[in-house]
Amino acid sequence: MSKDEIFHAALALSEEARAELAGQLLESLDDADQDQEEIERLWALEAEDRIAAFERGEIAEIPGDEVFASLGFGDKG
Repeated sequence: MSKDEIFHAALALSEEARAELAGQLLESLDDADQDQEEIERLWALEAEDRIAAFERGEIAEIPGDEVFASLGFGDKG
């Protein structure tokens, strides 16, 4: 069913049903925003964990030029 078909079918609903459907659709967008916020929160925690591990000496430092060279980008200078 296409978006247009769904839209026209929704127009056949009562005003109350359309309002409820609209609310549910908006809520589904809010859920996506919350998912993105959770992903960003988890990445921030991961970054903090990696920094702490580096500061404890558990992760080695690798110069940026070596990283780029290992990825095939050559000299970045």
